[in-house]
Amino acid sequence: MKRALWAGIFALGLGACATEGTGITTLFTPKPQSPEAALDLYYNTIPDSALPKAPAGAPLPGADAVLSRILLASCIDEEREAPALMTMAGEDADLLLLVGDNVYGDRDGPAYVSNDVELEELRESFADLGARADFQALRSKFPMMVAWDDHDYGANDSGMDFPFRNFAERIHEVFWGLENQDVGAWPGTYYARSFGPEGQRVQI
Repeated sequence: MKRALWAGIFALGLGACATEGTGITTLFTPKPQSPEAALDLYYNTIPDSALPKAPAGAPLPGADAVLSRILLASCIDEEREAPALMTMAGEDADLLLLVGDNVYGDRDGPAYVSNDVELEELRESFADLGARADFQALRSKFPMMVAWDDHDYGANDSGMDFPFRNFAERIHEVFWGLENQDVGAWPGTYYARSFGPEGQRVQI
């Protein structure tokens, strides 16, 4: 009797999971997913509106604009005072290049924080940068082009092995307003712009 009961339960279990094809009953087997694909499914539920965004900035110079002065900055710790940024805001220039580590999104005070699926520290770091008066002064005055480095990637000295890199790239691109621009195929943010006529041309 027990054997018949177990056989009946097993048959019911099969029936609940079975699909009818062309006269053949098959069981549904979910397609295995990589951890990265599963993460991306989750990240896709987070709207861009939930990510930090820099204040609107000065537009890039036109293709025929002659550039005569370019400012460079990097390694902005958004948790610390940076008098140099306000000094830069008093300069005259045609373009400002932020060439990496534009925030320290993998660090909270002295402690490194990079094993966080939500990338809360990275998001907070970009939000803090966007709220700073010195950054806002630079943003409103100078057209900006930005590079992406490890601390604003989300993990010090990390690379393709960083499991949250897709989300980190999206945070970076949304903050800088690059999400709808031609910045190269994933992975990474790559773009070039040329300014000025022949003989006076500058390519970044």
